[in-house]
Amino acid sequence: LKPNQADVYCSRGLAYKGMKKYDLAIADFERSLKLNPKVAKTYTKMAGVAVLKNDRRKAIEVYTRAIKGGINVPSSYRNRGLLY
Repeated sequence: LKPNQADVYCSRGLAYKGMKKYDLAIADFERSLKLNPKVAKTYTKMAGVAVLKNDRRKAIEVYTRAIKGGINVPSSYRNRGLLY
Protein backbone atom coordinates (compact mmCIF):
# COMPACT_ATOMS: atom_id res chain seq x y z
CA LEU A 1 0.00 0.00 0.00
CA LYS A 2 1.03 3.54 -0.57
CA PRO A 3 1.33 4.98 2.93
CA ASN A 4 -0.09 8.41 2.04
CA GLN A 5 -3.35 7.43 0.34
CA ALA A 6 -6.25 7.56 2.75
CA ASP A 7 -8.70 6.02 0.30
CA VAL A 8 -6.55 2.90 -0.03
CA TYR A 9 -6.70 2.28 3.71
CA CYS A 10 -10.43 2.92 3.75
CA SER A 11 -10.92 0.39 0.95
CA ARG A 12 -8.82 -2.20 2.71
CA GLY A 13 -10.78 -1.54 5.88
CA LEU A 14 -13.94 -2.39 3.96
CA ALA A 15 -12.33 -5.59 2.72
CA TYR A 16 -11.42 -6.54 6.30
CA LYS A 17 -14.98 -5.79 7.33
CA GLY A 18 -16.22 -8.21 4.67
CA MET A 19 -13.88 -10.87 6.06
CA LYS A 20 -15.13 -10.12 9.60
CA LYS A 21 -11.67 -9.01 10.68
CA TYR A 22 -13.10 -6.09 12.56
CA ASP A 23 -10.03 -5.05 14.53
CA LEU A 24 -7.97 -4.85 11.34
CA ALA A 25 -10.76 -2.89 9.66
CA ILE A 26 -10.86 -0.34 12.47
CA ALA A 27 -7.07 -0.01 12.40
CA ASP A 28 -7.15 0.78 8.68
CA PHE A 29 -10.01 3.25 9.09
CA GLU A 30 -8.00 4.99 11.83
CA ARG A 31 -4.95 5.13 9.55
CA SER A 32 -7.11 6.55 6.76
CA LEU A 33 -8.46 9.26 9.05
CA LYS A 34 -4.97 10.24 10.17
CA LEU A 35 -4.14 10.90 6.53
CA ASN A 36 -7.42 12.63 5.70
CA PRO A 37 -9.74 13.41 8.63
CA LYS A 38 -12.37 15.08 6.44
CA VAL A 39 -13.85 12.00 4.76
CA ALA A 40 -17.29 11.38 6.25
CA LYS A 41 -17.68 7.87 4.86
CA THR A 42 -14.63 6.66 6.76
CA TYR A 43 -16.17 7.67 10.09
CA THR A 44 -19.46 6.05 9.10
CA LYS A 45 -17.80 2.80 8.04
CA MET A 46 -15.68 2.65 11.19
CA ALA A 47 -18.68 3.27 13.43
CA GLY A 48 -20.55 0.54 11.57
CA VAL A 49 -17.77 -1.93 12.26
CA ALA A 50 -17.79 -0.92 15.93
CA VAL A 51 -21.52 -1.72 16.02
CA LEU A 52 -20.83 -5.12 14.43
CA LYS A 53 -18.37 -5.74 17.27
CA ASN A 54 -21.11 -4.75 19.75
CA ASP A 55 -18.92 -1.83 20.83
CA ARG A 56 -21.48 0.94 21.07
CA ARG A 57 -19.09 3.13 23.06
CA LYS A 58 -16.57 3.07 20.20
CA ALA A 59 -19.28 3.83 17.64
CA ILE A 60 -20.48 6.82 19.68
CA GLU A 61 -16.88 8.02 20.02
CA VAL A 62 -16.36 7.77 16.26
CA TYR A 63 -19.51 9.75 15.45
CA THR A 64 -18.56 12.34 18.09
CA ARG A 65 -15.10 12.70 16.52
CA ALA A 66 -16.72 13.26 13.14
CA ILE A 67 -19.04 15.92 14.52
CA LYS A 68 -16.30 17.70 16.47
CA GLY A 69 -14.03 17.50 13.42
CA GLY A 70 -16.48 19.51 11.36
CA ILE A 71 -17.95 16.63 9.39
CA ASN A 72 -21.41 18.10 9.08
CA VAL A 73 -23.40 15.04 8.02
CA PRO A 74 -26.88 14.71 9.55
CA SER A 75 -26.58 10.92 9.72
CA SER A 76 -23.70 11.27 12.20
CA TYR A 77 -26.01 13.04 14.63
CA ARG A 78 -28.87 10.62 13.99
CA ASN A 79 -26.78 7.46 14.24
CA ARG A 80 -25.04 8.67 17.38
CA GLY A 81 -28.41 9.42 18.95
CA LEU A 82 -29.72 5.96 18.10
CA LEU A 83 -26.77 4.38 19.90
CA TYR A 84 -27.62 5.99 23.25
